[in-house]
Amino acid sequence: MTEFKIEELQSERRSLNGVKSIKERERDDWSCKLRDMDRTTPAYQVVEQDIVNNQNDIIDIEADVSKITAKLRNSEKIKLSKDEFLNLANTAYDKVLAGSPVEKDILLRKLCLNLFLDNKRTPIFIWREPFATLIKLQQSSFGTRERT
Repeated sequence: MTEFKIEELQSERRSLNGVKSIKERERDDWSCKLRDMDRTTPAYQVVEQDIVNNQNDIIDIEADVSKITAKLRNSEKIKLSKDEFLNLANTAYDKVLAGSPVEKDILLRKLCLNLFLDNKRTPIFIWREPFATLIKLQQSSFGTRERT
């Protein structure tokens, strides 16, 4: 879950940086246009207000990027707590049964690496960590290998 969240935050940061660069380019273009305009025209005031609004948007985006960067630096804040993990594990079955196909797909993407059917059309799951470790711990060994 932590790796997934880190990838999500990095993607969001890249997206915000892209929006920021577009806003900065627009601001620069409007500034060039503003130099050529007469100060007494109404268009001058509109363009000037657009530049101010654009600069405010850039400041907001920079604040969001800095928050995301701070979260990425301290990945301990991203990790699920024990209670959040147990809550997810306890409600997963109910969510799969009651959810729409899209919700089921999202949940299974978070829990599983792959899913396939065997010859008897029984689903076999290849779990993500830490679920794979939990499944292995639940299987007890009786001293012999399982035969096919």
